[in-house]
Amino acid sequence: EGLYRLMQESPDFEPYIGIVPFTLFDLEDVLRNLDLCRKRFDAKKYRVINGWSPANERMLDFKDIISPDIVFFTDQWEVTLPQYSIEHFCKESLTCYTPYGIYAANLQEGQYDSAFYEFLDLFFCETKIHKYMGEKYGTHLDGKLIVSGYMRLDDMLEKAENIEYIWKIQSNTL
Repeated sequence: EGLYRLMQESPDFEPYIGIVPFTLFDLEDVLRNLDLCRKRFDAKKYRVINGWSPANERMLDFKDIISPDIVFFTDQWEVTLPQYSIEHFCKESLTCYTPYGIYAANLQEGQYDSAFYEFLDLFFCETKIHKYMGEKYGTHLDGKLIVSGYMRLDDMLEKAENIEYIWKIQSNTL
């Protein structure tokens, strides 16, 4: 959210959030999730491009609507349609990856050496450990790794009044 707001305030950017279908479910679930996402982004006053066209009853190609200079991906796995994949954007756009979650599984080669990374320009990784693993296991990540922190913790840390006491106080009587 912080990055979106900075880009929104800058005269150099026109940020949009593209809502893409998670295609591992049936069409009814896909449409319900797209609608839920759109409502959440609308509530936060994001500019949104929905991947579903109710008028045409089909999934859209964002390139038919805008020509993005920068595209951020939060998922490296093939869980959507080809028109939302990194391969579809990599020739015309700067492609960036900010992981949706902190991957802790012992699957480093799959996490850092998939075909996704061949098309990636910048990988904003969570920690120095993740950068190290990317350098060690990723054959396509030379010069692409930047330690930026974990984006989903930013909001919590910014709102914390006293960072030293951020965790729940444990009772000695239990």
